[in-house]
Amino acid sequence: RAVAAEAGTSWSRNFSQRWQWAGQLALRREQVKSTGYQDPVEAWEQRLQSSLQWMVTQRLRFRADILQDRYGSNWMPLQPVFRGFYSAAGKAPVSWKAGAGVARHYARPSLNDRFWYPGGNPDLNPESGWMTDADASLHYRRNGFRAELSALGWYGRVDNWIQWAPTGGTIWEAANLNQVQTRGVEFRTALDHLGNTLGWHFEGMYSYTKARAEDGNYLLYQPEHRAVSRIQLTWKSFSAGLRQQCSSWRPAASDAQSWLPAYALFATDLSAEKTLGSWSFMARLSLENLMNTYTETVLNRPQPGRSLRIELALRHQKQTNH
Repeated sequence: RAVAAEAGTSWSRNFSQRWQWAGQLALRREQVKSTGYQDPVEAWEQRLQSSLQWMVTQRLRFRADILQDRYGSNWMPLQPVFRGFYSAAGKAPVSWKAGAGVARHYARPSLNDRFWYPGGNPDLNPESGWMTDADASLHYRRNGFRAELSALGWYGRVDNWIQWAPTGGTIWEAANLNQVQTRGVEFRTALDHLGNTLGWHFEGMYSYTKARAEDGNYLLYQPEHRAVSRIQLTWKSFSAGLRQQCSSWRPAASDAQSWLPAYALFATDLSAEKTLGSWSFMARLSLENLMNTYTETVLNRPQPGRSLRIELALRHQKQTNH
């Protein structure tokens, strides 16, 4: 059982047209009572975040962030983040953006990681390491048609990675992995066209992630390949859509001797909305796992099969005269 309360404030200031400073200060109190420990555990956290942005030109800007935590009576290591952004308008109607950054990674064990019963580990070490990424996107807009294509790549190394893993039966335990290297790439695309009465929208995402511990072991239930897509058609106040989600095999053991097979799930949505004066009525029908595919995201824990969901909403908006 956990209780948390938080209070904070934020500010920003422009020193000139090119320099902007912003910051946040938060105070958080956490208290947890676990059946594995006699006395409640209480912790206070203070978090200060400050960012400085430099607008070199209208297209090029740099930003530096510093995050400092104080947990209990101990100061946590500084977490700096440095990023650069560039945006440009190409030959109309094309534009593009690009950015890159590097950040220090630090994460202390959560109260669940330390005190959840059973399986919590009060002797966990905090995660520490660094991450870097780069992204680019291309945009096209003309006559109601819009197309976007983006790519993101990343690489990082983290010491003392915190992972929950089964120890046999239904009990999971938290433990540190010596070092984890993670790298991957993600592609996204979106296409749509909105007319007076008829419109359509398509979006898709594919990601490849490779994460291995120092000894070559796999991270549990982390797929290397994932894909998500959605297509939607609209006509006046009616809408119909189809969603799809795919995942490659996922290791259920660190040595990959046990694994979960790949799967593809489909879902569909139908909705209609009607407005009468200041009242609007919306009805949506969703059918999840359309093909009733058997899946497990965790070994021996099946996910729901085909399911139906109905949503009805009635809204009223006051009209005011000016």
